[in-house]
Amino acid sequence: MCLYATIDTSVVNLSIMTWASGKQLQGGKYRIEQELGAGGFGITYCAKDNNGRYVVIKTLNEQVQRRPDFSKFQQDFLNEAIKLAKCTHSHIARIDEVIHEDGLWCIVMEYIDGENLAYRVENQGVLPEAEALRYIQQIGEALTLVHNHGLLHRDVKPQNIMLRANETEAVLISYQVKESPLAFLNNNGYHPLAKEMMDKACKSANL
Repeated sequence: MCLYATIDTSVVNLSIMTWASGKQLQGGKYRIEQELGAGGFGITYCAKDNNGRYVVIKTLNEQVQRRPDFSKFQQDFLNEAIKLAKCTHSHIARIDEVIHEDGLWCIVMEYIDGENLAYRVENQGVLPEAEALRYIQQIGEALTLVHNHGLLHRDVKPQNIMLRANETEAVLISYQVKESPLAFLNNNGYHPLAKEMMDKACKSANL
């Protein structure tokens, strides 16, 4: 795993790209299965490793790749990945390794078999109180560990909380790199308090 690296911005010459199904990474170690989704800054893929195990691979999306300050985003993304790799917790998606492919830094993460909290509530209605409190405690423990490592999640919302299949266990996913203070306005009504507080140089928190 590459955990300590910097980007030489003088030699970065990146072609804008996304990866189609069948694309092989790291000399065939990973094979892209499908795109899972894209946000304001990242794009996430489902892939299989050469042992047939599903993983999630996240990198920066086309919009960010076109930015004149892309190299800074790359470095921020890499720095975040290095710190996140140290956040080992049962309620945080595990980072397997950080790789470099086609000029992009990528985070290879645990694939969570299950559904996100938003989908669960939309399809099954309000959670029983005991179950909701259990998930709140689990995600709270995860965020405490993240904050202790000097990180902010910046995007805590039901869509970014996975519920493991056949278990009452919530897992925090989908971290964001440093972004515009106004990015949360496109977040479908969810306002991670950490962004506003960070912009005001206040103590970090997540809502």
